[in-house]
Amino acid sequence: MTKISTQVLICPNCQTKTTFKKYDSINATLEPKLKEQLLTGELFTFTCPDCQTKATVLYDLLYTDVKQKLLIQYVADEKNLAQARQNISQALLAAHQLSDQDLLADGYEIRYTADPGALREKIMLRDEKIDDRIVELMKYILLTQQEIDYDQVLFERKAPGQLELVATKGDQIIANAPFSYDFYNELNKMFASHLKERPSNVDQTYARKFYTN
Repeated sequence: MTKISTQVLICPNCQTKTTFKKYDSINATLEPKLKEQLLTGELFTFTCPDCQTKATVLYDLLYTDVKQKLLIQYVADEKNLAQARQNISQALLAAHQLSDQDLLADGYEIRYTADPGALREKIMLRDEKIDDRIVELMKYILLTQQEIDYDQVLFERKAPGQLELVATKGDQIIANAPFSYDFYNELNKMFASHLKERPSNVDQTYARKFYTN
């Protein structure tokens, strides 16, 4: 179910006070428009009604897609990740008498992240039926082979069938690595026997541990 709260914000440009909608949770299956607004960044964008100044406003959001069997808890402050995981587990038990393991057994993937880029990425990967664990391993290979100064590496889908990893520094693209579904499928086969674990935190820390353990 989609839940909305509000917050009064002051425009940094003209000081106008405006009520801003925050989507505490969204159900992408029931409201696909909100999913698109999340992918474009609109849900995290404040627009002043007077001077049209735009600003990014990050807040905690629970994303659920029943059709894709995906649950992602995004938290704006990384320090709250552990508490968010506990809150979700308690909510599942209270509302549905379900545990995290019950959802996993039913084919769901559960993710927790404090990175808005990763939130968007994991939604797109699930739509493409691409395992985000494989993508994090691909990123690790890319970053260890190239000495680049980067802030972030994320999956992008430029067009149907046109997939790539994009490294950015600030607003600048500094490297990219296109890949095909065939290449992804080969990696998936290669790593399949090693991917029994289904962690809820899938990022470069996960990839580093995978390669070094």
